[in-house]
Amino acid sequence: MKKKVIIVFAFMISLIVLNGCSNEKKEYFNCDVLNDVKMFVAKDGSEKNYLITNDGSLYSVGNYSDGSNCKKIDSDIKFKGYFKENLGGLVSIDNELYIIDDSSITTSNEKNNYTDVIKTTAILFEDNNGIAEYTGYLLKEDGNIYLHRYYIEEEDKLYKSFQNEKILDFDCSSGVPQWIKTDKAYYVNKIKNEEECNKYDDVECKYEFGKSDKLTNQYKDISFVGNDMNGNIYYVLKDGNKIINPEL
Repeated sequence: MKKKVIIVFAFMISLIVLNGCSNEKKEYFNCDVLNDVKMFVAKDGSEKNYLITNDGSLYSVGNYSDGSNCKKIDSDIKFKGYFKENLGGLVSIDNELYIIDDSSITTSNEKNNYTDVIKTTAILFEDNNGIAEYTGYLLKEDGNIYLHRYYIEEEDKLYKSFQNEKILDFDCSSGVPQWIKTDKAYYVNKIKNEEECNKYDDVECKYEFGKSDKLTNQYKDISFVGNDMNGNIYYVLKDGNKIINPEL
């Protein structure tokens, strides 16, 4: 009898630990294009996020009076991606740049010098011995992510690629790519030396991309992965279930 009580008690404790330590939450995301999302767009300097569908249509993400969480932007322009240099703009399929402001789209005066780029994120300012430099991450049509430096001199350096996999989407938090979607799997940026990083103030945290089994196992069921304003990952399934702060 005593042994049975101990086993039951241990099982209950394990359930509390597994469920109590998780911040994962679920909500319902009402959107009629969840089966057709190509890319998630988090606009710099704004709480407004967008979705680009496979045919290039643009939808804003929010809470609308008809009960939906996405709304089609009234435009005949078809888009292929998002470009964040100079406060951010949309790239059309014919490589023209447009400025998006809430639900208003206007033609940009800037010329698109990067016609092979479909998404950029995290344009950061650096002071390199008194020389102003800007860096950003570029997803190019070759399916690889590049670290791009520009201002006085421009340079593209391969940041991340996967053998026999093409990168389709990614996004950043705190200036660093946080998640990557390829044509075969999902990857998340994880701390490689977590114990030392958390314990010692003088130890630099080192990161590496590892496959997310949770996301990859649901690959065909996921509509898109996104980030909130605090950089927390969430994902939305094609059936409308939104999983917030998943354990990845």
